[in-house]
Order: sequence, then C-alpha cells, then structure tokens
Amino acid sequence: MAVHYKAPVISSIFVSYNGSTTDGTNTEIFVDGVNLLRTLVATDTNTSFLLFITGRQTGGISGTVADSATFKVEGEVKNIGDVITINNNTTITVSQITPTENWEVQVIADDVNDSLRINVIGEINKNISWKGELRVINL
Repeated sequence: MAVHYKAPVISSIFVSYNGSTTDGTNTEIFVDGVNLLRTLVATDTNTSFLLFITGRQTGGISGTVADSATFKVEGEVKNIGDVITINNNTTITVSQITPTENWEVQVIADDVNDSLRINVIGEINKNISWKGELRVINL
C-alpha cells in the first residue's frame, strides 16, 4: 500500500524530495527519500506546482564526479472526482553546469495513487544523487 504526504486542501506547502540513480532507467524519487511517500492531490482541487531539483554525479565508472544539472518544472494538476490530470502547458527549464544532456526530470499526475509523482532519469555507469523542493498550492 502506498504512503502519501497529504497536503491540506487549501494551502501552500514545500515538500523535499530526494533519491538516486545509477543508470538511465526512469526512477521515481520520494518525499524525504522515504519509499512510496508521495504528495497527495486532494479530490476536487486544482494544484499549481513549482519543482526545483538538482542532480549531481557522486561516483560511477564513467563521467566526472560533481557533474550536475538543475531543473525547474512548473505546472498545474487537478483532481476532479478522483480523476487526476496534468495541464499540458507544464514547462521544464534546464540549467546544466556540465554536459549531462541525458538526464531528465518528469512530474506525473499519478491517478492510481492520487498524487504527484516525481521521476528522474540519470545515465548508465553514473551514480547521481537527486534533491529537490516541490512547492504546491492547493485550491
């Protein structure tokens, strides 16, 4: 059973996310790095979100330790009658300090768990630590 961080229905909150990758597989990261802990989107609400997240290479057999990229993701998700959808106008801005063109961040409307899901993609043979802060405003 999934565990959720439930935001109050009308609120503005900040939630920390972290996790790690060692390959190019799409990997979900969680609130405070706790497995299956996600930010819940309450029924019959609209939620705007702003995510800042940084990935930093910490090891691996390829690449360079301290390579990094920062992502800013802005968008809106709504839960109407327990059906969650994300606005198609979600924007992603990437700031790369070093060549990390294969790294990726996704914010997904998770209808199964009534939550926002944060997924990251790293690179094969690179240990990457991910840390982010998600601001959500529920109405």
